[in-house]
Amino acid sequence: MKAWMKAAAVLCVAYLTGWPMAALAQDDHGNTRATATVVEAPSTTAGRLETRGDKDYFRFELPSAGRLTVQTTGGTDTYGRLFRGSSTTAVESDDDDGAGTNFRIALAEAQAGTWYLEVRGYSTTTTGPYTLQVELTEPTPDDHGNTRATATVVEAPSTTSGRLETRGDKDYFRFELPSAGRLTVQT
Repeated sequence: MKAWMKAAAVLCVAYLTGWPMAALAQDDHGNTRATATVVEAPSTTAGRLETRGDKDYFRFELPSAGRLTVQTTGGTDTYGRLFRGSSTTAVESDDDDGAGTNFRIALAEAQAGTWYLEVRGYSTTTTGPYTLQVELTEPTPDDHGNTRATATVVEAPSTTSGRLETRGDKDYFRFELPSAGRLTVQT
């Protein structure tokens, strides 16, 4: 049988049985952690959700702690879940914090080690191309102490800016009042 006849026969069977035509396409990235595509941090990787319910898994090693950002770009509505090591609980997940309907996950303090990312469509019927971006930058330094012992000394009266860099960050301030009186503190 000629090659074109075999291809036509497969297409006919797929059509008659309702088998999705997209299933005939080869999957570009693994569907499990065991078959995850290894990528670098930083990197940009093309991907495609070939079939309904397709999941693409990626694995990367962070050589040091830092600010980790993983996101997709493109016209496909993606959903991402980020896992650390062998944990089955996602550290973070997102639907559309990125541009358009793309996910974006940013961790201010990602630890060194093995990480896994699952990319899937927002709905179970979503298919299409996307571009994955993985970025690792230096961690953001803490601007003020996190305990009374490491509190930042400020003058009274004064205005001091601060930033909560990570989840659970606390900024402590210490000041001495020159005399009794009314004290107003606001953020």
